[in-house]
Amino acid sequence: MLAKKIFVLAAVVVSGAAFAGIATIDMEAAVRAHPNAAENDAKLKATQAKYTGERDELLESVREKQQRLLKLMDEASDQVLSEKARKEKLDECKELRLQLAQEEKNVEMRVRQLQKDLREYELLLFNGVLDDIRAAVTKIAEERGYEAVLDKSAMRAMAPINFVVYSADGIDITDEVIKAIGGKADEGAGTAKD
Repeated sequence: MLAKKIFVLAAVVVSGAAFAGIATIDMEAAVRAHPNAAENDAKLKATQAKYTGERDELLESVREKQQRLLKLMDEASDQVLSEKARKEKLDECKELRLQLAQEEKNVEMRVRQLQKDLREYELLLFNGVLDDIRAAVTKIAEERGYEAVLDKSAMRAMAPINFVVYSADGIDITDEVIKAIGGKADEGAGTAKD
């Protein structure tokens, strides 16, 4: 699919001719305007807050053990302790160090898992929106006889590939797709005029 889009774009650039049957869409605007966008964003933020809370609790437990270890080390260095009491404190420090190292490892693994779960959840929510948009794009493109619909939002900063160098007025179907999915266009975004 990517190779086909690049081939079409290259043909346009090389020939300099305008092709009938090519439309553009601002996918970012369509995603933002999707009826589920706000709900999905709220779900994602709630999940992120839950995961952040869990991470913070785990990190707090580690911090408490670190503080306990520092206190034990300080107590073990007290000159008034008997040799036996000092040895007990040092043994306790050693055991706590081992527990702390294991807990830090467990926290690191759990935080990585939470981050992975959050990314997967975001993709799940995002893919549902993309499926709706693709269905609307396909319907409109087939009704109008377009041979290709290119994503012009790929031209924005940080986009990996530019799919549209120029788009004439009248071939952008972003607003129609937003309407077809039951969404509301960004005010002032000028989706069809970019």
